[in-house]
Amino acid sequence: MKLKRNNGRFLVWVMFASLWWVIGTGYLVLLWEEGEWSVGRVTTEEKFWIIFLSYFPPLLLLGIWKIATWVIGGFKNEKEDVPPNLK
Repeated sequence: MKLKRNNGRFLVWVMFASLWWVIGTGYLVLLWEEGEWSVGRVTTEEKFWIIFLSYFPPLLLLGIWKIATWVIGGFKNEKEDVPPNLK
């Protein structure tokens, strides 16, 4: 099984990450415009979870994707794209 960018799974991830970031960032902007962020109506813990849930899951999926590609490539003995001066 080879993970390719043109097989649909990559596009699903890109669509999910883009939608997640747009919704998360939009929610942050909405809280900021309503003044709830600055006047203390949103607690520090809520701010942490809003930011964490807005930006961490898409980055986590990207990390899982890269690790899976690396592991599968290692089992297939594919050559790494490392320049000779960095070995």
